[in-house]
Amino acid sequence: MLLEFIINSIPGIILIGLIILLWKKELILSFLMFAPAVGLFFLFRFYRNNFENWLTMLTVEIPLLVAGTMFILKHLKDKDLDHNGHS
Repeated sequence: MLLEFIINSIPGIILIGLIILLWKKELILSFLMFAPAVGLFFLFRFYRNNFENWLTMLTVEIPLLVAGTMFILKHLKDKDLDHNGHS
C-alpha cells in the first residue's frame, strides 16, 4: 500500500522539486506549469462537455494554470521594478 501511495505521489513530488529548483526563475517555471496544463487538457479530453470532465479539470488543470499565471505576474512585476530602478 505504501508503494502505491508513493507511485501516485510522483507527479506532485516532481512539481514540488521543480518549484524548489527554479524558484528564482519565474518565467521558466511558469512555462513548466503551463505545459502540463495544456498537455493534460488534451490527454483527459477536457474539451468534451461532460460534467465529470469539468470536475477533473477543476482539480487538475486550474491549479497548474493559476500557478503558472502567478509566476508570470511575479516575473513581470520584478522586471518592471528593475526597469524603473526600484528594489
